[in-house]
Amino acid sequence: MLCHPALRLDDGDWLIIASSDAPQTQAIEAYALRWEIETLFGCLKSRGFNFEDTHLVDPERLSKLFALLALAFAWTYHTGEQLDSHQTILFKLAKIQTTVTLS
Repeated sequence: MLCHPALRLDDGDWLIIASSDAPQTQAIEAYALRWEIETLFGCLKSRGFNFEDTHLVDPERLSKLFALLALAFAWTYHTGEQLDSHQTILFKLAKIQTTVTLS
C-alpha cells in the first residue's frame, strides 16, 4: 500500500511524501530527519566546506578531517543561531526561471 502524507508549509506550498504504509506523522518526521542529514552532507561537501575536494583516501586522515569538519560545522551552526536570535539573517534567493511545456 502506498501512502501520500501531505503537509502545508509556512509559505503555502505543499510537501507531499510517498511512503509505504507509514502513518502520516511518522513519514513526515522521517523525512524531516533525512532532510537534516542531507543538509549536513551538502554543507560538508559542496556548499561550504568542500570535503570532497581534499581527495583524501587514508582512513585515519579522513577520520581526523571529518572530526574537525564536524566541530567546524557545529560552531558555524551555533554562531548562526546566535546571530539570528539577535537579528534576522536575510537569505539571498537565486532568481530561477522555469518554463513548463505541456503536450
